[in-house]
Amino acid sequence: MGRDTSVLDDTLGPYTASMLVYGPGYPSIHPGNYDHVFGTQYNSVTKYVSSPIGGVTFRLSAALGGQPGSIVQSSSFDGGISYVAGPLSLGLGAQREYGVNGGDVLLQPQANPFGLSGNPLSHQDSYGFGGSYDFGFLFAHALITQAHIYGSGSIGRTYEVGMKSKFSPFLIFGLNYNRTLVRKKAGMGIISASADYYLSKTTDLYFLVAHEDVTGTSASGAPMVAQMVIFSPSSGRSQTAVHMGVRHLF
Repeated sequence: MGRDTSVLDDTLGPYTASMLVYGPGYPSIHPGNYDHVFGTQYNSVTKYVSSPIGGVTFRLSAALGGQPGSIVQSSSFDGGISYVAGPLSLGLGAQREYGVNGGDVLLQPQANPFGLSGNPLSHQDSYGFGGSYDFGFLFAHALITQAHIYGSGSIGRTYEVGMKSKFSPFLIFGLNYNRTLVRKKAGMGIISASADYYLSKTTDLYFLVAHEDVTGTSASGAPMVAQMVIFSPSSGRSQTAVHMGVRHLF
């Protein structure tokens, strides 16, 4: 019990590039992390994880908001099932969260098609299904998520596919694409590529490039502009980011 990620993250994170160590990282996070798949941290998290039974693991979590007079305000309740059989991995997760939608926090209004909930007791339902297969020379992953933000009435759905390939024991390339559709409002697509060169088992040089294109309108009805997570909004409908550095794992 304590500050931790939710079961939704634990179950679906292995199938999104933003949560994979090799990955294109932050620029490939689904817009605004609206579906809460990328490592969202919660306070007062209680988790239950079963022992694997025939490759199947069950997970439950609850994060209580600690608001006086309300057990649900700013709280989150999650469930997930994962299955692992050799190189095959599958995961199914769902979450109900009360309070602020992640897109409100990580997107500026001109880049936000999801809208504000406007009510701390309004809830959001997020769920998804993902899978991966390790061919040895190639690791492939795919994920579908959907979130219904009841306060604003928005429904978003994201389709994601990606891969990484080990060209040598030291050099790994990754490629990923995700497409998010917000019903009757907007579309956002992010393609990203990365390269990792390992200097040792714990230290690598990495390079990544990501590009986003958007269509449609924001929640206010104004034309959408592009904004990848951790960056400021673009002045237009596309945005490109390049990132390189040295990473050390402890």
